[in-house]
Amino acid sequence: HCPICVSYLAELDRMTPDFAVSGVTTLGVSMDGREKAQAMADKIELQNLRIAYDLPVEAAHNLGL
Repeated sequence: HCPICVSYLAELDRMTPDFAVSGVTTLGVSMDGREKAQAMADKIELQNLRIAYDLPVEAAHNLGL
């Protein structure tokens, strides 16, 4: 993952409890498989942000990613 994405994920992780107080649920989404997505979450020591995985390429394109 690029350094910019890592910093965004870390910041969203830090902000997740504040969002929860307002009733907002946060979720990071990865096109990677479970193991690789979990490895990244572990590497950047996510504490609050949940990570979904296996987003299909077509779905990412439909979302403009």
